[in-house]
Amino acid sequence: MIFNTVLLNVQSPKNVGMIIRSHVAFNGNKIVFVGYDKPWNFKHGSQAFSRKLESKCDILNFKEESEFFEWSKKNELLNLAIEIDESATNITEYEFQHNCNLILGSEGKGIEKEFLQKCDDVLFIPQFGTVECLNVSISASIAQFEFCRHQNYPVNSISGSTFKVENQASSPNS
Repeated sequence: MIFNTVLLNVQSPKNVGMIIRSHVAFNGNKIVFVGYDKPWNFKHGSQAFSRKLESKCDILNFKEESEFFEWSKKNELLNLAIEIDESATNITEYEFQHNCNLILGSEGKGIEKEFLQKCDDVLFIPQFGTVECLNVSISASIAQFEFCRHQNYPVNSISGSTFKVENQASSPNS
């Protein structure tokens, strides 16, 4: 199974860069931008945090939300919004059983109710401290990790203080 990371109007180059880095680390399939007039411009601000890993990503851009939902349906992808919502399911209890889009909303605004209603499921990340919400890049990393954890993907071996990544042929998306 695969996941795509979907960024809905995320604005911060730092957040986009960190999300790209996590997406590659967790072996995501596509990066999808929704709600942007033109494709994301990976300048120094994003690249400082992505380590230019966007070059390893298949990136799509949908100006209109309707185009994104049509593409998702055509590709038989579940749309899973990562959002704090009273009707949301705890992500740690969710059974990832289909190829999906992990959708993250903009900083501050999150994902609008109208968009959430078009999604197959809404998932929340549990919190235990005195912070009202997580940064979008942190939420992306946790959602990507939870997807991979449920798939029981083999973990890359460790060499010193980094992971060995030379054997990409055996990755889950191959």
